[in-house]
Amino acid sequence: MDAGDSRQIGWAVQATTNTTRVMSWNLIDPDHVVVRDLYIRNISDNTANYLVTLEPVTLSEDEAVLQLIKESSQDV
Repeated sequence: MDAGDSRQIGWAVQATTNTTRVMSWNLIDPDHVVVRDLYIRNISDNTANYLVTLEPVTLSEDEAVLQLIKESSQDV
């Protein structure tokens, strides 16, 4: 989880015992515009379920370029 990495737009954590969820939190940028690819990564050994809600938006060419810059990392 690195908020300084502009390629990361959300994080979620859930800790459980054998039978009980003991901790859960998430943080997602609700205003992020996905211009190219969206990858979801699970670093747990457990099976995970996801619900991703996307809605189409219309961007001008200038807005699209700005969103591409925003989602690119400076080290790429």
